[in-house]
Amino acid sequence: MKGNKLSILEQTNSGLRKQIEYNRQKLKPIISSILFCATHDLSLRGKTSTSGIFNDLLLFRIESGDELLQKHISENAGNAKYTSPRIQNEIISICGKLIKNDIVNLANAANAFSVIADETADISGTEQLSIGIRFLDKHSNPPKIREEFLGFTPLEKLNAQSVATNIISFMTDCGLNLNKLYGQGYDGCATMAGQEGGVSKLIRDKYNKALFFHCSNHRLNLVINDLNKIMIIRNTTGTIKDIIRFFRESTLRRKLIPNTTIL
Repeated sequence: MKGNKLSILEQTNSGLRKQIEYNRQKLKPIISSILFCATHDLSLRGKTSTSGIFNDLLLFRIESGDELLQKHISENAGNAKYTSPRIQNEIISICGKLIKNDIVNLANAANAFSVIADETADISGTEQLSIGIRFLDKHSNPPKIREEFLGFTPLEKLNAQSVATNIISFMTDCGLNLNKLYGQGYDGCATMAGQEGGVSKLIRDKYNKALFFHCSNHRLNLVINDLNKIMIIRNTTGTIKDIIRFFRESTLRRKLIPNTTIL
């Protein structure tokens, strides 16, 4: 994209090089508009493929004086404008791969990293395994612990062997150096945490440094569920909810409790 290295064909043909640079300039506002929608959680398309925030942003750029974009939209054929839903999805996919590569490079540069995984079903009913990693980012100033989401991988089977294979394959495809895998974080079910045939045991058999840690959020959830069995705590929780509901349902009562910041 930056054009730091030119091919032999570009070096011998200055006209081709200018055309390539001109095409890149035309793509910049399109890519920039897609990134704006993505980083602000805005949908690109509306009820039709030619309506929505993305197309409105392009029109706004043209109205603001982007003559290059105006020329590109008005003169090129419909299949050469690079604004179709297929191109939008392709650009988003490329951006996702670049972000993932940056995260993987930082994780590989660290001394160690841990994998975090959990299973859930999407709207279509497909079981998806959500995979993230936790590592020390030594390039930040000061260095800080980062937890980053890497992606989803579908599960055909929910047994320990299948889940472990999917986790290892996913991390390998991402380019992670599994010799630096020092930790695993899952929930405490037998499939994931079993000491004999669980996912954590199967992965540790291949990478013996990868210690298993029961997810802290899951443990907190289990503790709260157990505490709710105690009548006093259950009644206290119900009273707190009633108080919150009492003030939330009335704008006049809300004014009696100003927002305060606890330092």
